[in-house]
Amino acid sequence: MTTIHSILTPEIRQAIRCSAKSRKIGFILYEELVQRKQLCTDKHGSDLHSLAIEGDLDSIYNLSCYYATGDHVPEDYYLAFRLLRFTAEHGYAESYYPLGKFYMHGIGTQQNPEEAVRWLLKTDYREDPEIPAFLAMCYFTGTGVQQDETKAYDLWIDAAEKGHSDAFRLCQLVAEAGYARGQFALGHFYQHGIDTPPNISLALDWYHKAAEQGYAPAQCRLGILYNGGEYGIEKDIDIAAQWFKLAADQYDPVAQCRLAHYLAYDHISEQNTNEAIRLWKELVHESPEFPNGDPASQYCLGVLLTNKEQSVYNPTEGIKWLYKSAEQDFMLAQSALGTLYYIGVEGVAEQDLQQARYWLEKAAMQGDDVAQYCLGEMVFNDSDCTANQIEAFKLYNQAADACFIPALQKLVHCYLNGIGTPKNESEGYLILACLAFYNVEKSLTLLQDAAATGNTFAEYAMGVYYYNKGDNEMAYSWHETSANKGNAKALRTLAYYCENEGDDEGKQRYFRLAAEKGDADAQTRLALILEKPYDKKAPENEEAFKWMKAAADQEYAPANYYLGNFYRSGTWVETDGNKAFECYAKAAEQGDSDGIERLGECYRDATGVARDNDLAFQHFYRAAKMGNPKGQCNLGLSYLRGAGCNQNTELGFQWISLAADSGLPIVFQILQEEGLDVSRLTDGYKKARKLWTTAAGDRFGNNFGRIFSEPKPIVALPPSVLLGKCESDANVCVG
Repeated sequence: MTTIHSILTPEIRQAIRCSAKSRKIGFILYEELVQRKQLCTDKHGSDLHSLAIEGDLDSIYNLSCYYATGDHVPEDYYLAFRLLRFTAEHGYAESYYPLGKFYMHGIGTQQNPEEAVRWLLKTDYREDPEIPAFLAMCYFTGTGVQQDETKAYDLWIDAAEKGHSDAFRLCQLVAEAGYARGQFALGHFYQHGIDTPPNISLALDWYHKAAEQGYAPAQCRLGILYNGGEYGIEKDIDIAAQWFKLAADQYDPVAQCRLAHYLAYDHISEQNTNEAIRLWKELVHESPEFPNGDPASQYCLGVLLTNKEQSVYNPTEGIKWLYKSAEQDFMLAQSALGTLYYIGVEGVAEQDLQQARYWLEKAAMQGDDVAQYCLGEMVFNDSDCTANQIEAFKLYNQAADACFIPALQKLVHCYLNGIGTPKNESEGYLILACLAFYNVEKSLTLLQDAAATGNTFAEYAMGVYYYNKGDNEMAYSWHETSANKGNAKALRTLAYYCENEGDDEGKQRYFRLAAEKGDADAQTRLALILEKPYDKKAPENEEAFKWMKAAADQEYAPANYYLGNFYRSGTWVETDGNKAFECYAKAAEQGDSDGIERLGECYRDATGVARDNDLAFQHFYRAAKMGNPKGQCNLGLSYLRGAGCNQNTELGFQWISLAADSGLPIVFQILQEEGLDVSRLTDGYKKARKLWTTAAGDRFGNNFGRIFSEPKPIVALPPSVLLGKCESDANVCVG
C-alpha cells in the first residue's frame, strides 16, 4: 500500500525542511541568504549566514551591519536594508535607529522621511544622545513630521544632557533662540565648565534669562547660588528666597524645600513656621516624582518637629519623618537619627547604641562628618585598646576633612598625645593654630601656653597663626624663635622671608638647613637653586639631583614632577623617557596638576610610553579643570587639532585664552610656533605676549605657613538636636 511516507523522496523532504525555515524569514530572503552563503569565502561571514537562515535576529541584524559596511561580505546596501527592516518588524529594537537613517537618507531604498521618523520615534532615545539630536533636526525642519521648533529644542537639550559630542554647541543654539530650557542648560555648562572653560558670570546671565521667562529650575538655581554665596557671588538669603518663592509657586520641589527652610530658620515667626510645615508636607507624601515622598523634606520636617525650642515640637511625629527619610538612604536623616540615639534626648529618643551605630555607619559611609565623628567617639569610648584608638583616629580624620570643629579638636588631642597615631606635635599645634584663627574657645590660650614653655612646634604654629592674621612682624618673630631651635618648617619659612626680601644668600642658607633636616619642600627648592641646566659638567648639578631625589623618595609630588623634568630634558643627566614618565605618574597619582599635565605630554609625544592621543586629551582636560595653565593651553591645542577629541576651533581658542589670562609666559610662543591666528584670543593674549620672554612664576608661591579652610561652625549643623552635644564638645581640653 502506498503511504505518504513512501512518496517523500529525500529531495522532497529537504524541500519541506527548507520551506519551514523560509517561513521564519520569508522565502525570497531565505533563498538569497542561502545563495550568499554559498558564495561567501569568509568563515565568520559564512557562519553568520547559517544562523541568519535559521531566523536568529541577532545574527540577521549583525549581517545587515556587515552588508552595510562591507565587513566580511561584499557591500550591499539593498540587502542590508531588507535585513534591517526584517529585524525591526520583528521587534528588534536596535534596528529602529539605523533603519530610520536608511529611510531618511535613501540608503538601499527610496527616501521616505515619514517612515524614517516613524521608526526613530520607536527608539528609546534616552539611551543614545545621537537619536534625539537626529529627531530634533527632523522636527526643526519639518522633515517627515510636522514642524515643531519647541519639540526640536527639547530634543536637542535631551541630546546635550545625555552627553552628545556637540552638547555645548547644541545648548548654545537652543539658548540663543530664546528657549528657556536651553538657556538654563547653557548656564549649567558655564557654571560647571562642561565642554567649555567655567565662567560664572556667563552662567548667571543665562540663568537670569531663563528665570525671567518663568523657568522654575533656573529660578531655583539662582536661589541656590545666592543662598550659598559660592563662586564669588555675594551671599544674599533674601534675594535667594525671592527666587525660591517664584519657583515654589510652580511646585518645584527643591525650591519648595529651600523656601520652607528659609521661613523656618531665617525669618522665624509662628506664621512662617506653619507655612514651612505646609510646604514640606506637600512633598513628604507619595507622588509620581517621589514614590516614597521627598526624603529632603521628610528630613527637614523631622528635624523641625524634634526641636524642643520650636512651638510645633512633636517628637513622635518628627522621629517618624526622620525614619522615612533615612530609609530612603538620605544621609542627613541617617546622621540625625544616629546622633539622637547616640546622645539620647529626653522626650525624643532614648539612648540606644545599637541603633546609633546602625544609622551612623550608613551616614558615615556616605561621607557625613557628624556621623564619622560620633562613630569615632563610640569606638574610642568602647575600649582603650590600640586597634580601637587607630580606628577612632581614622574616623576623626575623615570628619576633620570637612572642617568639623569637634573632630579637629579630637585630632589635636590625638596628635599631641600619640593616641591612635604616632605622636606628631607639629601637626597637632598647626591644627590648634587653625582653631585659634577662627576663634574656637580656648584654642589660642592652649597654643600660647605651649609656646611659652618653649615648645618649638607650638612656636612655629604661633608664627602661622600671626601670619594668617596679617601680623608679619609677630609671625617672623615666632618663626625665628622656632628656627633657632632647629625646626625644619621654621627654617624653610625663613627662607621664604629671605626670598621676599631679595636675600638670595639667606634664602639658600635656610633652605639648606631645612633640607638637611629632611624637609622635602626645602630639598626641592634647594635643588632648583643649585641646578645649572645649561652646564652639564657643573658640580652643583650632582648635588641638585641628590636633593631632588631625596624629596621625591618622600613621595613629595613637586619633587617627582621636577625629577621627571630632569630625566625628560637630559640637560645635565642622561635623558630617560621611561624614568620621566614614572616620575610624572607618581606626581599625578598624588594629585599634582603639573604632573598630570606632563603625563598628558608624555602620551602625546610618546615619551616613555606608547603614543595615545585619547589619554593625552584626558590628562590635559583633568589638569585644565584644576586650573593648570599649561594644561589649559594643551587642551586648547588638542581641540584645535582634533587630537583625542572632536575638532572644535572655538572651544580650542577659549581654553588657550584662559591659559593666556593666567599669564602663562609660554602661550604666545606656542601660538607663534603653531602658526595660529592670535587675533582669535581674548585680552589674555596681550598679557601672554608681554610675559612670554620672562621666566615662569614660582609654582611654590609665598609658602609662609598653612592657610586653613574655614572650619564648619557648630551652629550651622543641620539637626538642631545636635547643638547641645557639639557645644559641650567644643570645650574639650587638648594635650
